[in-house]
Amino acid sequence: MIKMNIHTQILRRCAKIRGGHVASALLLLAMLFAMMVPSRAAAFTEWYLPEDTTAPYELVLDNQSPNNVWFAAFHGDKIGRLNPSTSEIREITLNPNSRPWGIAFDHTRNEIWFTETGRNKIGRITSYGGSVTEFPATPGYSEGPRGITVQEFVNGTDKPYIWYTEFGADRISRLDPEDEREVSHWNLASGSGPQSIAFSRDIGVWFTEFGGHKIGNLNPLTNIIVEYFIDASSTPWDLTIDAYNNIWYTDPGRNKISKLNPYSGEVIEYLVPSSSSNPYSIVIDSHGWVWFSEHEGNKIGRFVPDDNTFTEFPRTTGSIWGLTLGASDKLWFTDDSAQRIGRFDPEVGITTTTASTISTASASTLSKTLVVATPGRASEATIYSDASTTVTFATTTRTTYYQAMETATVLLTTITTTSTAYSSETLGVLGTSTDYSTSTVGTSTTSVSTTQTTTTTSGITTLATKISTTFSTTTTTVISVVTSGMPGIPGYPVGSIIAGIVMAAILLGVVSRKRKNKSRN
Repeated sequence: MIKMNIHTQILRRCAKIRGGHVASALLLLAMLFAMMVPSRAAAFTEWYLPEDTTAPYELVLDNQSPNNVWFAAFHGDKIGRLNPSTSEIREITLNPNSRPWGIAFDHTRNEIWFTETGRNKIGRITSYGGSVTEFPATPGYSEGPRGITVQEFVNGTDKPYIWYTEFGADRISRLDPEDEREVSHWNLASGSGPQSIAFSRDIGVWFTEFGGHKIGNLNPLTNIIVEYFIDASSTPWDLTIDAYNNIWYTDPGRNKISKLNPYSGEVIEYLVPSSSSNPYSIVIDSHGWVWFSEHEGNKIGRFVPDDNTFTEFPRTTGSIWGLTLGASDKLWFTDDSAQRIGRFDPEVGITTTTASTISTASASTLSKTLVVATPGRASEATIYSDASTTVTFATTTRTTYYQAMETATVLLTTITTTSTAYSSETLGVLGTSTDYSTSTVGTSTTSVSTTQTTTTTSGITTLATKISTTFSTTTTTVISVVTSGMPGIPGYPVGSIIAGIVMAAILLGVVSRKRKNKSRN
């Protein structure tokens, strides 16, 4: 309202200007409209958590309107629910040393599922916070279950399976909520440290092995586990699946995000522009753009596969941990350092970027190990009971600020690619598989190799054989560029600010001349 009143006064004064001042008036009007154009800047909105609600890790949205934001407070031993419309935070206090980590939502039954890595439990919240039930995971480990995901509509029903990783026990496990005795385990090698997990009807269960430096794939119909070794220094953290069934994962140990083709074993690795950024969580929006959190860099990163472009959005304080996608491709995140829940709106605007420095992307074919595993059942009945919980309502402070600066990295890609196809193997595929073809062209050679792998899982030893392997190779380079926008007044570009100053100077000159003319007369 104040801005419009000022504009009205300026227009009225301009209307009184005569004769030789017409050109100045037109220039003044042009600058006025330039000033009214706001700057394009991405918006962060953040909610401050209560003092004892510390270290929020993973988060998920439910299906309420508007969506509630559920989060696991690792050090606070709480599951929290934020209503963004009212800023009300409802907290469910778990038993001491629960240390909740992962969290997921079952859309068929409107239930929240979470892991308790401290007490080796799987938790369920019904009725959007009405009651809490706990299911025991494998006991006796200091680091219990971490990642969790829901397989919905099992066998065409509303029945779910709950998949989770057991970090200390080196297991992939599946819980059937309909029968608490139906807990299945698939054992991995000692020290694998499975962390994050995702389910796809097309390509099965995928998980990261933080300690084993691998990406794993389990087909529960055939009990075949395929493991892709990345690198001895790799620490794969989180993963997600795109529309082409590519597996995207973060690798904080090597400061990379990577794409794995599950049909060929080809992996392309992209170095994050900011050094030592420690990429943690990763999601894909409706455009197919890849978003990831930079925990050490306190940024939200975006990679666009269509034009190989990185863009980074820095925050002022804290460390971003978890990331999830909301309505209209808005991103929600947790800050385990500054104790906040945040929302990032990239649609407010993005500033123009250009190129300046060089980064690298590389491609290769990962070595593959096949394990034929028989799932082990829980040896005794899994007893569950309502958890001892305390429900409290906390007030919170919400702030919104605009980030006018951003960093973009453009990758002009010529990738060194080696892809591998196994003609005699059946990959872990559920349902109808999606064909995926690459656009690269290269020479091909054929070689034959035979590998035998002996693996013991749940006491059963089997042999897996790979034969008739075809390799094709193409070469690529990557150039990336970094640029930063200039700081200014949030919501207005630098050009508009300068135009406003010039406009004010002209206006003062016009008014001064008019007063001098009156005084002479």
